[in-house]
Amino acid sequence: MTLNIKQLQCTVLKIVLITILLTHELSSCKIFYIMKQWTSKEIKEFRHRQGLYQKQLADLLGVTERYLIYLEKDVKKPSKTLRLLLNCLEEKL
Repeated sequence: MTLNIKQLQCTVLKIVLITILLTHELSSCKIFYIMKQWTSKEIKEFRHRQGLYQKQLADLLGVTERYLIYLEKDVKKPSKTLRLLLNCLEEKL
């Protein structure tokens, strides 16, 4: 199985976040203090600003396209981990 650059970036980002959570250094992490709640509107606007299709953002976040659609339609709410990923992506992209 080959990974493209976006999948690799997503995997590395997840490893960094898991490491932060496991070492209890989350309180010193910049994204902890500025973490948004990420409403359905904010998620959709972020995706549009980045010029991404739903499938592309879903792949970056490690979720299914269907789940991202539910997030954008306010059927589901993003978990804390997903909000952290969104914050990191927003900061890095």
